[in-house]
Amino acid sequence: MIRQKYIQMDLAELIKEYDKAMHKRKRAETAYLISRAYINRSEGGYRIRNTAELKIATDYALTAEKLAKETGQVGLEAESIIAQAQCAVYQNNFAETIRIADRAESLLLQADSPEISASWHLVKARALKYSGRCDEALHHENIALELYTSLGKKEYIETAAFNLATSYREMGDYANALRFCSQALLLGLELHSRDTGSHYLELGIVHILLGNHEKSFEYLQQAELFFTQQSSGSGIVGVYQARGNSYCSRGMLKEALETYQIAYKIVKEYAFPIKRLPLSMGDLHQQLGESEQALVYYQQALELAITNNDLTTAAYVRRYIASIYVESTKKYDEAEQLLKQCLDYYHAHFESAPEYCAIYELLSQIEEKRGNDTQALQYFKTYHQWREKVRDHEKEKSLQDIQHRLDIETTAREQVEMKARTAELERSLDVKRGELASMAIALSQKNELIEKLHSKVKELSKLQDISGKDGCKTMIHEIESLRKSGEEQWGHLQKQFESIDEIFQPKLVQRFGSLTKNEIKICLLMRLNLTTKEIANVLWTSPRTIETHRYSIRKKLHLGKDDNLYSFLITM
Repeated sequence: MIRQKYIQMDLAELIKEYDKAMHKRKRAETAYLISRAYINRSEGGYRIRNTAELKIATDYALTAEKLAKETGQVGLEAESIIAQAQCAVYQNNFAETIRIADRAESLLLQADSPEISASWHLVKARALKYSGRCDEALHHENIALELYTSLGKKEYIETAAFNLATSYREMGDYANALRFCSQALLLGLELHSRDTGSHYLELGIVHILLGNHEKSFEYLQQAELFFTQQSSGSGIVGVYQARGNSYCSRGMLKEALETYQIAYKIVKEYAFPIKRLPLSMGDLHQQLGESEQALVYYQQALELAITNNDLTTAAYVRRYIASIYVESTKKYDEAEQLLKQCLDYYHAHFESAPEYCAIYELLSQIEEKRGNDTQALQYFKTYHQWREKVRDHEKEKSLQDIQHRLDIETTAREQVEMKARTAELERSLDVKRGELASMAIALSQKNELIEKLHSKVKELSKLQDISGKDGCKTMIHEIESLRKSGEEQWGHLQKQFESIDEIFQPKLVQRFGSLTKNEIKICLLMRLNLTTKEIANVLWTSPRTIETHRYSIRKKLHLGKDDNLYSFLITM
């Protein structure tokens, strides 16, 4: 593992350590940490990940990998490869990311480090997700979450849970998206994480997709407050973009336009990359029927995607531009070229049935407008084939949603039935507890009466009347017999107690083995809320003796002066 003293150093100090390092082991360690420092370098509340710095990070990670291999540091070698994969994923080179990550897979077993394995699963999941392979990404993200959970590393659990939330949201599984994002948010709040704003934002986005716009705006407001406190311009833009999307989904296009314009102003104020904002603006102007304005924003979005090497977004935008060329500007050649570039990308990276549908439909329209009916028909047939696949997928998804709703309804019904049954059992137990307490009190009163009679008869036996003495002796003998039946009475009472709460006595004995039989009896009777006097009567002893036992019980239960013995016993 990396030496702790290097972890505390800043980037400049690490570079000095690397330059003066004489031994390969030290150079490997510092080279890796320099790579990590460049990857994680932040300024102004958000990470700087420009291409030049990521290239430097990659070079240091390559050096670390080479030196770690030479010095037999398997864990460090794997970490260095993972760092290279992270550099590739941040540059949107997803195929390259997967290729690099696969180099580290064989080292994970040798390194035997859950933390390294988890980071590998996360970086591979990210590349798979943005390559359109969401099912595979989910598999890796779930493994990463399990590994971080086993390590108890809350900050990493937060990241893994958030990644799962975004994956489920992109797959349309909004219930799981909310579940994992809520988990990430709770951890973020607990840890005062810088990613808390992103969790609020993601919850807002999911609620927009669910149509819960009021709830969505609550989360977006929380996100905006957090990002404002952090001076995170990119986060604030994300909030306004989400609000604009919410307005769009409800047909409130004027409000959406005003919201997107606010986002653009913030972009200029903070001078940072505008990401997907032009794409949202293009979509909005398309809905407004303003094709020329939409085209301006789509072209801006395409340039931005190409600059950022975001090939997936670039493919989407090319298709949007092609649709405008076909429907509005009659630029069929340019549209065809863009659509074939889209096809090349999807053939090389991943299969997207909805995109294939849209592309082949546009190609069919182009050929029809050109008068090439044969080619138009061929494209239309291909479009129809892909459309059937989309319908099959939608049908399957619909069936899954119906089954999911049925499962939820069944679970809800079972919960209602369980609550009703639980309430019924609790009422029955309350009645039985009341009956048991009444039985114990009645026994106490009976024993008290017997004790009084015993005392009275003993006084009478002291009189001189011989026949009276004989009668008293007989009565005393009968009373003594009644007193000796106390154990039988107690056995009956204990059986009733066990029928109501069969685990209390075994649990008490297991936890506090030094308690005597009489002390256990007193605990049982105290749990029925009997007074000291009533307990004394049941056990045929004096209240003073019970008080002595209570003192002994408190010591054996390790109770302090302020601890209530009765409260302790009823909560066991």
